Amino acid sequence: MAGWRSVALAAVGAAVWVVAEPAIGLAPWAGALISVVVALFWYVAVTTPAHDDEDMDRWVVLATYGTLHDAYVIRSALEGSAIPCLMPEEHTAGARSDLVVAMQGVRLMVPASELERARDLLRSGDARRAH
Repeated sequence: MAGWRSVALAAVGAAVWVVAEPAIGLAPWAGALISVVVALFWYVAVTTPAHDDEDMDRWVVLATYGTLHDAYVIRSALEGSAIPCLMPEEHTAGARSDLVVAMQGVRLMVPASELERARDLLRSGDARRAH
């Protein structure tokens, strides 16, 4: 079905370019070529299978810290335990520490599959003793 839609899109695009050619000053063959390329890209985008949500691990908030330093200490311990971390507000908090309150803290995020392991590490206190 997507193949026929691509052909129809290319045909309509080519017809529009041929009609609009005198106003734009573009050769009709160039307009038709552009329409075919757009239809090809559209076809590839529609027929390419989407990533399955099961394959992609989403990021979840582990904790929120009042200072960037506290978040760095915990992140370092988690990364030392091979748990990937993400701090979306890291650069903003580093450049403008006065905005941390407005941002409601610095979020420390981990992949959902690692959430329980990260919580266990925080509960054990090993993350705070690491530094």
